[in-house]
Amino acid sequence: MAYVRGRNTVDIWRADLTAAHPEESAVKLIYSTRAQVIPRYSHDGARIAFQSNRSGSVEIWMTDAQGADPDRLTSFKGPFTGAPSWCSDGRRIAFDSRVSGISAIYIEDINERVPHKLATAQGNLSRPAWSNDCRWLFASDGHGVLYRVPSSGGQAERFTDQLSSYYVVVADRVIFNVLEPTGVVLWSKPAGGGPQAPLESLPKVGYDDAWAATTAGIYYTDSSSGPISVNFYEFASRTTRRLMTLRQAPIPGGGPGIAVSADGRWLLYCQSGDEQSEIMLATGR
Repeated sequence: MAYVRGRNTVDIWRADLTAAHPEESAVKLIYSTRAQVIPRYSHDGARIAFQSNRSGSVEIWMTDAQGADPDRLTSFKGPFTGAPSWCSDGRRIAFDSRVSGISAIYIEDINERVPHKLATAQGNLSRPAWSNDCRWLFASDGHGVLYRVPSSGGQAERFTDQLSSYYVVVADRVIFNVLEPTGVVLWSKPAGGGPQAPLESLPKVGYDDAWAATTAGIYYTDSSSGPISVNFYEFASRTTRRLMTLRQAPIPGGGPGIAVSADGRWLLYCQSGDEQSEIMLATGR
């Protein structure tokens, strides 16, 4: 039997959005012979958590802000583990893992290195996002239903009647995507509950485009025409401007493809590196 074994490296790049020409400031920040994706800055900007299979299995890793001193935070050694999210205390991270066969949320103190499964009756939760006060975790059931769960464990309650697959918490609001036939619309709702509505004057995002948010606004890619651009939608003025262009679309597509430091200076994005494949031959005995 002959078959093809392939491997694609994915690297995390960083650009300085305050530079006169951000494209020229771009550097490959976190890389290996494997894939590193879903980078996330801690709230103080001192650390970066990300998902990588550089150890042979998909785990959560951490570096300093310069991409140095990579440190593995989880050691499940097999079950898919990913989607890290920082608590604002800078000490705890939440992530999802398939240790029990289906996805569940885990919380880990980066000093203790002991993951604790979030106790809730709702199954198959993934992609956690902390509330600003760390009292709540927002997570998806994999079918577009967004839940809010106490970070100490407890009952999961549906957060919105809209179907959503990606979301971020900014200050006291949750920004979440709503898929429509002609693109992705970003909505906003108070983290504590209340009215929800689309963000006014924000253009629709493409299905394969990525977005992130800070207290100042939304950063998103636009691959609809020409070079892929990174744009900024400002909450205060409800206006949009172009910041820079990318040589290729962020990987993976959708929300997790980019991250921005809280001060809006540093952009992290994932790009494909080397692609390698081999023809393998298996013979029977």
